[in-house]
Amino acid sequence: MASKMNDELLSTEFFGFHPGKLYKEIYAVGYNEFIEAVKALKKALHDEFPDNQDEIDRSCDSFLTEYCETFDKKWFKVFADFCSKNVFKIPAHVPVYDPELNEREANQEAAVRVRQLKNKVLAMEYFNCRLLEKIKEVDGQIAEREQLKERIEQMKVKVEVIKKGRELEAELTSITDELPHNETHQTEA
Repeated sequence: MASKMNDELLSTEFFGFHPGKLYKEIYAVGYNEFIEAVKALKKALHDEFPDNQDEIDRSCDSFLTEYCETFDKKWFKVFADFCSKNVFKIPAHVPVYDPELNEREANQEAAVRVRQLKNKVLAMEYFNCRLLEKIKEVDGQIAEREQLKERIEQMKVKVEVIKKGRELEAELTSITDELPHNETHQTEA
């Protein structure tokens, strides 16, 4: 009995629930659905054959009993055994606390290691969240710098145009200054 309780504690600690309770829930759902189906069948048969109600009741009850024995002993037991051995099995490499071990220190160390592993997992999740936030922040900064780079390139083009314009203006001014003064007045007139 103590071993069964220990298995429940270990399973609950490892999975977060005890598989036996899950099996009971699954069983209850299937069993309740079957009962509802038998009730519906019984009602339909009563409506169709009102003179044979006793025989219908006995047959439906017998059908329900047969189903339960087959369902419980054959199918569902095989299902629960399979799940316990293959699905809800605690891997051998996972340290768990076992109160029946004689080495009290090993038990305490295993419990501490499990807590440390849980803390490491939580810390990793926290750091992953922080890392994602930082990546988003850096992506935003990169986008801002790309926009700034584009604006700088546009400004360089404008500066080049302005510089070229001033050079042309200076050239024109020097050309007009070299012309004789009279020619300037004659062309203006």
